[in-house]
Amino acid sequence: MIEAEIIEHDNTTSEAKGIDVNILVHFQNKFVEFQSTIEKSVSYHLDFWRELLEDSPDIQKLQSLGSKLTGSLDIVADSFRKISELNPNHIKMLRIYGNFLLDIVNDELEGRKLLEK
Repeated sequence: MIEAEIIEHDNTTSEAKGIDVNILVHFQNKFVEFQSTIEKSVSYHLDFWRELLEDSPDIQKLQSLGSKLTGSLDIVADSFRKISELNPNHIKMLRIYGNFLLDIVNDELEGRKLLEK
């Protein structure tokens, strides 16, 4: 009877801890990539606005930075979509992307929606 109770206890506690480690590691890897893409995009935004604030901005440099900036926004959105499929309620991910949309992209509607979630 004691052995049966121990086995039952182990089964109930292991069911509660039924987290797939592979999915967790995959999510963490995607999360690191997500943070990296946001970092690159923010860097492109800063470089673009610094160049734009110069007394005589270089038009070709602005065009190059603008195309990199636009491409990086698409990559960030795609990365967010992929990572949110794995864990749509990860608080840190939602906070980072929501603040990115609010502060960098200036998309208040989507940014606020994510931060409220």
